[in-house]
Amino acid sequence: MSRARPVAPTRADVLDASTRIAGLVRPVTIVESQGLGEGAVLAIETLQPTGSFKVRGALTALMPLASGTRIVTASAGNHALAIAHAAAVLELEGTVVLPQSASPAKRLPLEHYDVDVIEYGKSFDAAERRAIRLASKNGRYISPYNDRLVIAGAGTLAVELLKRLEGALTVVSPMGGGGLAAGVALWATQRPGTRVIGVNVEASDAMVRALAAGRITKIKVGETLADSLAGNIEPGAVTFDLVQRYVESVVTVSERELEAGMRFLATHHGLIVEGAGAAAVAAALAGKVEAPSGRLVPLVTGRNVAAPDFAKVLRSRRR
Repeated sequence: MSRARPVAPTRADVLDASTRIAGLVRPVTIVESQGLGEGAVLAIETLQPTGSFKVRGALTALMPLASGTRIVTASAGNHALAIAHAAAVLELEGTVVLPQSASPAKRLPLEHYDVDVIEYGKSFDAAERRAIRLASKNGRYISPYNDRLVIAGAGTLAVELLKRLEGALTVVSPMGGGGLAAGVALWATQRPGTRVIGVNVEASDAMVRALAAGRITKIKVGETLADSLAGNIEPGAVTFDLVQRYVESVVTVSERELEAGMRFLATHHGLIVEGAGAAAVAAALAGKVEAPSGRLVPLVTGRNVAAPDFAKVLRSRRR
Protein backbone atom coordinates (compact mmCIF):
# COMPACT_ATOMS: atom_id res chain seq x y z
CA MET A 1 0.00 0.00 0.00
CA SER A 2 1.37 3.43 -0.95
CA ARG A 3 0.96 6.65 1.00
CA ALA A 4 1.08 10.34 0.25
CA ARG A 5 4.52 11.58 -0.77
CA PRO A 6 6.10 13.59 2.05
CA VAL A 7 7.27 17.16 1.51
CA ALA A 8 11.02 17.72 1.55
CA PRO A 9 12.42 19.62 4.54
CA THR A 10 14.03 23.04 4.28
CA ARG A 11 17.00 24.47 6.12
CA ALA A 12 14.51 26.43 8.22
CA ASP A 13 13.04 23.06 9.31
CA VAL A 14 16.48 21.86 10.38
CA LEU A 15 17.17 25.01 12.39
CA ASP A 16 13.73 24.83 14.02
CA ALA A 17 14.33 21.18 14.91
CA SER A 18 17.67 22.08 16.48
CA THR A 19 15.93 24.56 18.78
CA ARG A 20 13.06 22.21 19.65
CA ILE A 21 15.14 19.20 20.68
CA ALA A 22 17.86 21.11 22.53
CA GLY A 23 18.12 19.65 26.01
CA LEU A 24 16.47 16.38 24.98
CA VAL A 25 19.44 14.97 23.08
CA ARG A 26 23.13 14.81 23.91
CA PRO A 27 25.33 17.15 21.84
CA VAL A 28 27.39 15.19 19.33
CA THR A 29 30.70 13.98 20.78
CA ILE A 30 33.70 15.01 18.69
CA VAL A 31 37.08 13.30 19.13
CA GLU A 32 40.27 13.37 17.10
CA SER A 33 41.14 10.19 15.21
CA GLN A 34 44.75 10.24 14.05
CA GLY A 35 44.39 6.72 12.68
CA LEU A 36 42.18 8.14 9.93
CA GLY A 37 44.63 10.86 8.94
CA GLU A 38 45.80 14.26 10.05
CA GLY A 39 42.97 16.42 11.32
CA ALA A 40 40.35 13.67 11.12
CA VAL A 41 37.68 13.66 13.81
CA LEU A 42 34.86 11.31 14.69
CA ALA A 43 31.34 12.65 15.24
CA ILE A 44 29.99 10.13 17.74
CA GLU A 45 26.27 9.60 18.33
CA THR A 46 26.42 6.34 20.28
CA LEU A 47 25.89 8.16 23.59
CA GLN A 48 22.37 9.28 22.70
CA PRO A 49 19.56 8.00 24.98
CA THR A 50 18.79 5.03 22.71
CA GLY A 51 22.31 4.48 21.42
CA SER A 52 21.94 6.09 17.99
CA PHE A 53 21.32 9.37 16.18
CA LYS A 54 17.76 8.28 15.40
CA VAL A 55 16.39 9.95 18.55
CA ARG A 56 16.94 13.34 16.89
CA GLY A 57 14.46 12.63 14.11
CA ALA A 58 11.99 10.80 16.32
CA LEU A 59 11.66 13.66 18.78
CA THR A 60 11.40 16.22 15.98
CA ALA A 61 8.66 14.25 14.22
CA LEU A 62 6.57 13.53 17.32
CA MET A 63 6.70 16.95 18.98
CA PRO A 64 4.01 18.61 16.80
CA LEU A 65 1.53 15.74 17.22
CA ALA A 66 -1.60 16.10 19.30
CA SER A 67 -2.06 14.16 22.51
CA GLY A 68 -3.73 10.84 21.82
CA THR A 69 -2.17 10.39 18.38
CA ARG A 70 -1.09 6.79 17.83
CA ILE A 71 2.31 6.52 16.18
CA VAL A 72 3.10 3.60 13.87
CA THR A 73 6.51 2.91 12.46
CA ALA A 74 8.67 0.20 10.89
CA SER A 75 12.31 -0.24 11.72
CA ALA A 76 15.24 -2.62 11.81
CA GLY A 77 15.53 -1.47 15.41
CA ASN A 78 17.21 1.88 16.03
CA HIS A 79 14.33 4.01 14.76
CA ALA A 80 11.89 1.82 16.72
CA LEU A 81 13.85 2.51 19.92
CA ALA A 82 13.96 6.21 19.11
CA ILE A 83 10.21 6.37 18.48
CA ALA A 84 9.52 4.44 21.69
CA HIS A 85 11.73 6.85 23.64
CA ALA A 86 10.20 9.95 22.05
CA ALA A 87 6.67 8.62 22.62
CA ALA A 88 7.48 8.11 26.30
CA VAL A 89 8.94 11.61 26.65
CA LEU A 90 5.96 13.19 24.88
CA GLU A 91 3.30 10.87 26.36
CA LEU A 92 2.10 9.42 23.06
CA GLU A 93 1.06 5.87 22.15
CA GLY A 94 2.99 3.86 19.63
CA THR A 95 3.22 0.67 17.60
CA VAL A 96 6.53 -0.47 16.11
CA VAL A 97 6.84 -3.17 13.48
CA LEU A 98 10.13 -5.04 13.38
CA PRO A 99 11.29 -7.68 10.92
CA GLN A 100 11.66 -11.11 12.50
CA SER A 101 15.40 -10.81 11.86
CA ALA A 102 15.78 -7.73 14.09
CA SER A 103 18.82 -7.87 16.36
CA PRO A 104 18.16 -8.74 20.01
CA ALA A 105 20.27 -5.69 20.88
CA LYS A 106 17.53 -3.55 19.38
CA ARG A 107 14.47 -5.69 20.07
CA LEU A 108 14.96 -6.45 23.78
CA PRO A 109 15.32 -2.81 24.98
CA LEU A 110 11.86 -2.12 23.55
CA GLU A 111 10.46 -4.16 26.45
CA HIS A 112 11.24 -1.23 28.73
CA TYR A 113 8.87 1.04 26.81
CA ASP A 114 5.09 1.14 26.75
CA VAL A 115 4.72 0.51 23.01
CA ASP A 116 3.14 -2.31 21.06
CA VAL A 117 5.78 -4.38 19.28
CA ILE A 118 4.88 -6.45 16.23
CA GLU A 119 7.39 -8.77 14.58
CA TYR A 120 6.46 -9.26 10.95
CA GLY A 121 8.21 -10.61 7.87
CA LYS A 122 11.76 -11.58 7.15
CA SER A 123 12.93 -8.15 5.98
CA PHE A 124 12.57 -4.45 6.70
CA ASP A 125 10.66 -4.07 3.43
CA ALA A 126 7.96 -6.47 4.64
CA ALA A 127 7.78 -4.77 8.04
CA GLU A 128 7.48 -1.38 6.36
CA ARG A 129 4.55 -2.49 4.19
CA ARG A 130 2.80 -3.91 7.27
CA ALA A 131 3.30 -0.71 9.27
CA ILE A 132 1.95 1.49 6.48
CA ARG A 133 -1.18 -0.70 6.28
CA LEU A 134 -1.68 -0.48 10.03
CA ALA A 135 -1.27 3.28 10.05
CA SER A 136 -3.81 3.71 7.25
CA LYS A 137 -6.43 2.19 9.57
CA ASN A 138 -5.46 3.70 12.90
CA GLY A 139 -2.45 5.91 13.38
CA ARG A 140 0.18 8.19 11.97
CA TYR A 141 3.01 6.48 10.09
CA ILE A 142 6.48 7.89 10.82
CA SER A 143 9.05 6.62 8.32
CA PRO A 144 12.59 6.06 9.59
CA TYR A 145 13.89 8.13 6.66
CA ASN A 146 11.13 9.34 4.29
CA ASP A 147 9.63 12.00 6.54
CA ARG A 148 10.18 15.77 6.47
CA LEU A 149 10.66 16.16 10.21
CA VAL A 150 12.69 12.97 10.67
CA ILE A 151 15.13 14.25 8.04
CA ALA A 152 15.17 17.70 9.63
CA GLY A 153 15.91 16.13 13.00
CA ALA A 154 18.82 14.20 11.54
CA GLY A 155 20.10 17.45 10.10
CA THR A 156 20.48 18.90 13.60
CA LEU A 157 23.69 16.90 13.83
CA ALA A 158 25.12 19.11 11.07
CA VAL A 159 24.02 22.27 12.89
CA GLU A 160 26.19 21.20 15.82
CA LEU A 161 29.12 20.18 13.64
CA LEU A 162 29.27 23.50 11.80
CA LYS A 163 29.16 25.42 15.08
CA ARG A 164 32.05 23.46 16.55
CA LEU A 165 34.30 22.72 13.56
CA GLU A 166 35.76 25.54 11.50
CA GLY A 167 36.80 25.49 7.87
CA ALA A 168 36.24 22.94 5.12
CA LEU A 169 34.74 19.58 6.11
CA THR A 170 34.24 16.26 4.39
CA VAL A 171 31.41 14.66 6.33
CA VAL A 172 30.97 10.93 5.73
CA SER A 173 27.55 9.47 6.53
CA PRO A 174 26.22 5.91 6.63
CA MET A 175 23.30 5.59 4.26
CA GLY A 176 20.31 3.27 4.03
CA GLY A 177 17.18 5.16 3.01
CA GLY A 178 19.20 8.36 3.08
CA GLY A 179 17.52 10.31 5.89
CA LEU A 180 20.68 11.11 7.82
CA ALA A 181 22.84 11.98 4.81
CA ALA A 182 20.06 14.07 3.29
CA GLY A 183 19.45 16.05 6.47
CA VAL A 184 23.13 16.56 7.20
CA ALA A 185 23.92 17.59 3.62
CA LEU A 186 20.93 19.93 3.42
CA TRP A 187 22.37 21.99 6.27
CA ALA A 188 26.12 21.43 5.99
CA THR A 189 26.63 22.22 2.31
CA GLN A 190 25.64 25.85 2.77
CA ARG A 191 29.17 26.38 4.12
CA PRO A 192 31.65 26.77 1.23
CA GLY A 193 34.12 23.90 1.11
CA THR A 194 31.88 21.48 2.98
CA ARG A 195 30.94 18.25 1.24
CA VAL A 196 28.98 15.17 2.26
CA ILE A 197 29.73 11.61 1.13
CA GLY A 198 27.27 8.78 1.67
CA VAL A 199 28.17 5.14 2.38
CA ASN A 200 26.04 2.20 1.25
CA VAL A 201 26.88 -1.40 2.04
CA GLU A 202 27.48 -3.69 -0.92
CA ALA A 203 24.74 -6.06 0.25
CA SER A 204 22.13 -3.26 0.17
CA ASP A 205 23.21 -0.53 -2.23
CA ALA A 206 19.78 0.89 -3.04
CA MET A 207 20.90 4.54 -3.18
CA VAL A 208 23.91 3.80 -5.38
CA ARG A 209 21.66 1.94 -7.81
CA ALA A 210 19.03 4.68 -7.73
CA LEU A 211 21.57 7.39 -8.46
CA ALA A 212 23.01 5.39 -11.35
CA ALA A 213 19.54 4.78 -12.83
CA GLY A 214 18.25 8.29 -12.13
CA ARG A 215 15.28 6.85 -10.26
CA ILE A 216 14.49 4.66 -7.28
CA THR A 217 14.72 1.01 -8.29
CA LYS A 218 14.06 -2.16 -6.34
CA ILE A 219 17.10 -4.22 -5.42
CA LYS A 220 17.72 -7.64 -3.92
CA VAL A 221 18.88 -7.11 -0.34
CA GLY A 222 21.57 -9.41 1.00
CA GLU A 223 22.66 -10.24 4.53
CA THR A 224 24.83 -7.63 6.19
CA LEU A 225 26.30 -6.63 9.53
CA ALA A 226 24.79 -3.21 8.85
CA ASP A 227 21.19 -4.29 9.43
CA SER A 228 20.14 -0.68 10.02
CA LEU A 229 21.18 0.17 6.45
CA ALA A 230 19.50 -2.80 4.78
CA GLY A 231 16.34 -2.46 2.71
CA ASN A 232 14.82 -0.87 -0.34
CA ILE A 233 13.95 2.80 -0.63
CA GLU A 234 10.25 3.64 -0.53
CA PRO A 235 8.97 4.71 -3.98
CA GLY A 236 8.82 8.49 -4.19
CA ALA A 237 11.11 8.99 -1.19
CA VAL A 238 12.13 12.64 -0.86
CA THR A 239 15.56 11.53 0.33
CA PHE A 240 16.47 10.55 -3.23
CA ASP A 241 15.98 14.09 -4.52
CA LEU A 242 17.85 15.56 -1.57
CA VAL A 243 20.76 13.16 -2.00
CA GLN A 244 20.92 13.95 -5.72
CA ARG A 245 21.10 17.66 -4.96
CA TYR A 246 23.26 17.90 -1.85
CA VAL A 247 25.33 14.71 -1.43
CA GLU A 248 28.48 14.76 -3.53
CA SER A 249 28.79 11.00 -4.02
CA VAL A 250 27.91 7.62 -2.51
CA VAL A 251 30.45 4.82 -2.08
CA THR A 252 30.00 1.22 -0.97
CA VAL A 253 31.78 -0.90 1.62
CA SER A 254 32.05 -4.67 1.93
CA GLU A 255 31.32 -6.81 4.98
CA ARG A 256 35.06 -7.23 5.62
CA GLU A 257 35.48 -3.47 5.51
CA LEU A 258 32.62 -3.04 7.99
CA GLU A 259 34.32 -5.48 10.33
CA ALA A 260 37.57 -3.54 10.01
CA GLY A 261 35.72 -0.34 10.88
CA MET A 262 34.16 -1.90 13.98
CA ARG A 263 37.52 -3.27 15.13
CA PHE A 264 39.23 0.09 14.55
CA LEU A 265 36.66 1.91 16.68
CA ALA A 266 36.99 -0.69 19.44
CA THR A 267 40.78 -0.84 19.53
CA HIS A 268 41.62 2.82 18.82
CA HIS A 269 38.73 4.52 20.61
CA GLY A 270 37.25 1.95 23.00
CA LEU A 271 33.86 2.17 21.29
CA ILE A 272 31.22 -0.51 20.84
CA VAL A 273 29.71 0.28 17.44
CA GLU A 274 27.29 -1.70 15.29
CA GLY A 275 27.96 -2.41 11.62
CA ALA A 276 25.86 0.46 10.29
CA GLY A 277 27.40 2.83 12.80
CA ALA A 278 30.90 1.96 11.59
CA ALA A 279 30.17 2.29 7.85
CA ALA A 280 31.64 5.78 7.48
CA VAL A 281 34.83 4.80 9.30
CA ALA A 282 35.01 1.64 7.20
CA ALA A 283 34.94 3.73 4.02
CA ALA A 284 37.68 5.99 5.34
CA LEU A 285 39.91 3.07 6.36
CA ALA A 286 39.44 1.46 2.94
CA GLY A 287 40.58 4.65 1.20
CA LYS A 288 37.21 5.19 -0.42
CA VAL A 289 36.78 8.70 0.96
CA GLU A 290 39.29 11.42 1.64
CA ALA A 291 39.35 15.09 2.52
CA PRO A 292 41.07 17.11 -0.23
CA SER A 293 41.08 20.04 2.19
CA GLY A 294 40.02 20.59 5.77
CA ARG A 295 38.87 17.85 8.13
CA LEU A 296 37.56 14.37 7.46
CA VAL A 297 34.49 13.80 9.67
CA PRO A 298 33.04 10.26 9.68
CA LEU A 299 29.72 9.97 11.53
CA VAL A 300 29.64 7.13 14.08
CA THR A 301 25.92 6.62 14.33
CA GLY A 302 24.92 3.67 16.54
CA ARG A 303 26.08 1.17 19.16
CA ASN A 304 23.26 -1.39 19.25
CA VAL A 305 24.93 -4.66 18.32
CA ALA A 306 24.37 -8.04 20.00
CA ALA A 307 27.32 -9.03 22.19
CA PRO A 308 27.99 -12.37 20.40
CA ASP A 309 28.04 -10.61 17.02
CA PHE A 310 30.41 -7.94 18.27
CA ALA A 311 32.71 -10.53 19.85
CA LYS A 312 32.79 -12.47 16.59
CA VAL A 313 33.89 -9.37 14.70
CA LEU A 314 36.64 -8.65 17.23
CA ARG A 315 37.94 -12.20 16.87
CA SER A 316 37.92 -12.15 13.09
CA ARG A 317 40.82 -10.96 10.97
CA ARG A 318 41.11 -9.90 7.35
CA ARG A 319 42.66 -12.67 5.30
